[in-house]
Amino acid sequence: MKIDDLLRDEKSGIVEDTWRAVERLGFPEEADGCAAARLTHYEHDGEHVTRSRLEALYDRMADAVRTRDLTELLSHTASIARQRFEAGFDLSEVQTIFFMLEQAIWRRVLHRLPPCELAVALGLVSTALGHARDALGREFVSLATHGRAPSLDMSRLFRVSVPETTAQCCSARVVD
Repeated sequence: MKIDDLLRDEKSGIVEDTWRAVERLGFPEEADGCAAARLTHYEHDGEHVTRSRLEALYDRMADAVRTRDLTELLSHTASIARQRFEAGFDLSEVQTIFFMLEQAIWRRVLHRLPPCELAVALGLVSTALGHARDALGREFVSLATHGRAPSLDMSRLFRVSVPETTAQCCSARVVD
């Protein structure tokens, strides 16, 4: 068996394992208070919505591994970032879901694939999801730095002396 076969044949089990991990970690009655705070939006959205999202992410990741093309996965991840950011999710909450999906895949890979297939399989899955997590983080940061989060402009309280090129590059205000 190869990774493409496993991802096709084990989809429902992997999504189920991921959902169960979300349930255990994220819901207050089943986790300690610290962990529970991290997945509160997924709890609020409920099982049906969260499973649907997991399946959509899984499908794009499996397609990326099968085709060796990250385009659709990265586009989907950027969309996830925008939607979750607008809904008030914390980046760590969304990243946790990606990690849980990867763990569920790894467990299946380690139990189902022959040793000679492990390096390629884990490398492909980790690369695809690693790029997706990177895209997710970059999009969240981009959204957060475009005026989404309220902040105080306290720059007038400080004297700033920076070279002109730095001021232009960083949009810093030089105070004389």
